[in-house]
Amino acid sequence: MKIVFFGSSDFSLKPFEACLASGHEVVLVVTTPPKRKGRGLHLEPTAVRAAADKHQLPAGEFPDLREPSVLQKLMALAPDIFVVASYGKIIPPALFTIPRYRLNVHPSLIPLYRGAAPLNWPILNGDAETGVSIIDIAEKMDAGDVYYQTRYPIHPAMNAAELSHELAKLSAEALATVFAKIAKGELMGVPQDESRATVARKLTSLSRPTRRNKNQICFWPLYDPRHSRFIQCVGTS
Repeated sequence: MKIVFFGSSDFSLKPFEACLASGHEVVLVVTTPPKRKGRGLHLEPTAVRAAADKHQLPAGEFPDLREPSVLQKLMALAPDIFVVASYGKIIPPALFTIPRYRLNVHPSLIPLYRGAAPLNWPILNGDAETGVSIIDIAEKMDAGDVYYQTRYPIHPAMNAAELSHELAKLSAEALATVFAKIAKGELMGVPQDESRATVARKLTSLSRPTRRNKNQICFWPLYDPRHSRFIQCVGTS
């Protein structure tokens, strides 16, 4: 089968390696355009673009996936599988029908922590565990059917960078399991329980430990960023 991989961050690298090891053909790597970084503000490609170049794979740094030329390029490749892992952009509905399988790698126990910061909020909220979910790509953010889910315990002293590293490795294992299910014709999705859905919004200095209500995570203002959990949830290893 042919895979188009979408990813941009360091977290994306382990899922990308899982695609390479799957025995399927990665026909295109889609990543975000280079950003200016450092004192000299030099354009720096994403970690995924560097990995694609290392493996001599074609890469697309499309500013806008809604452009007709992007749709035409993807349709011409006729991929069987989309794999999306920390890409950083919304996949437009016009692309949904291109592959047979759409695999979104999300580092949380979906439907918990949909959204931009699923690695940070479990730490900030003091959760005992989190995990990785492989879900379908849907028009509503992170709301697709669940294909596979695996859990991971959070050590009380673990920070976000450490958790990201561990969940990236776990996501590669999860993808391998899903690829095996596809090969056997056994992949089936389970609809999410919307009554349990929460949203992990982008972290800010005003974010505070939360109480879950029926549909979202509520943010309380005036949280002291010196609090140990805040440091952990934004810290680096």
